[in-house]
Amino acid sequence: MTTDEYASQIVEELKTAENYTEVEAIIEKNDLIIRRCLTKLQSNLENLSPLLCTSTQWSCYRYAIIYLRRQSLMAV
Repeated sequence: MTTDEYASQIVEELKTAENYTEVEAIIEKNDLIIRRCLTKLQSNLENLSPLLCTSTQWSCYRYAIIYLRRQSLMAV
């Protein structure tokens, strides 16, 4: 798989999350994959339109961005 495909796969998984705990679980479960495609994943999440999401999806996507940034800062 390419980094684009991995990032798209993670976004699709995050689409099913219903709360922040589920977002964290998805990110932690896919930790190794996310390390390979972190920049692409963040870009995909930042470029999502709120018009194409439910309010829960939008909130979870925004939280995922924050969580990913915090995790990457802690790793440095």
